[in-house]
Amino acid sequence: IFVPNRKEAIRLSGRQNVEEAADYFLTKGLKTIIITLDHSGVLLRTKDVLKYYDAPKVDVIDATGGSDAFISTLAAKLLDHYGLDKAIRAASIAAGFCISKFGVSNSMIDYSTLESYMIQKNIE
Repeated sequence: IFVPNRKEAIRLSGRQNVEEAADYFLTKGLKTIIITLDHSGVLLRTKDVLKYYDAPKVDVIDATGGSDAFISTLAAKLLDHYGLDKAIRAASIAAGFCISKFGVSNSMIDYSTLESYMIQKNIE
């Protein structure tokens, strides 16, 4: 799984947009590409899937750590045997929580709070 942000994906691929960049990475042998798109959400690209996920609507206070929150939550959820779709949605929520607070260490959401939020919002 390769998880660049929009700028990284375009720079590394030499392509003009994220969909072209994701397709380029597929040709290089990567199986799953997830490109974070800031407030626009996330793009998932596999051989068979091209899907966009909306970002949670939050007031951005400090974007520092948003990608870290996304990637670490994605990894944790995949290790917990979540499917990729649910793991991406959980990671997006974690990133949203993170960027809605000031400072990185104070803004990372803990596992039980994230699980409670997802149950409350009926996110599967």
